[in-house]
Amino acid sequence: MGTFEHTFWVPPEKGETDRIMHATRKALDAARGLRRRARMGEIALTASERLLTSLTAAAVRVMQEILDLARLNSGRVYPTYDRIAEKTHLGRRTVSRAISVLESLGLIQKQRRFTMVPADDDAKRYRQTSNAYRPTLPQIVSRYLPKFLRATPAPADATFRAEEDARMTEEMLASTSCEQRVDYLFENASPMAEAFRRMGALVDSRECQIGSEPLPQII
Repeated sequence: MGTFEHTFWVPPEKGETDRIMHATRKALDAARGLRRRARMGEIALTASERLLTSLTAAAVRVMQEILDLARLNSGRVYPTYDRIAEKTHLGRRTVSRAISVLESLGLIQKQRRFTMVPADDDAKRYRQTSNAYRPTLPQIVSRYLPKFLRATPAPADATFRAEEDARMTEEMLASTSCEQRVDYLFENASPMAEAFRRMGALVDSRECQIGSEPLPQII
């Protein structure tokens, strides 16, 4: 908690949460139709269709709450199960199952959040506080969006610039030390960041020592 969130959360673009919610509701309608046709023996479900039929009304309601929080908090979403249950008027177990369904469909990405618990001894103990969530729009759901709500394809020059930026970033990271990479990943000072920074400095020093010594001859 308070260490990785700046690299995990992404503020939603204008209209993005509405697109995701619209596609999720349309996917729920499609899932109900698939379940009905499968029960009647009209079709044999494919693997992706079976996955889609796991979508429930409760999962859609939980998705709506996550999207509302993402829109209001610039992508910072970390409610507890109890908080979601209170807001959606669903049971805690129902919320837990809904989160699992949304994650399996790719509608959300989830990271567990921990905080350190004070202890009398020197041992470090941690307690999970909640999960961090990031809503996404996977292909299995986005195909149910009407054409006017689908994202406009990026221009060729924009795609080229993005690929070039990614290549330059990869080259930059390859030339940086482990200690510098820690500064890139952690924007704020924290005990975990300082521990990784010391570890990175140690790795850098060992690599320099190894690089300055001749390699042993293999007979």
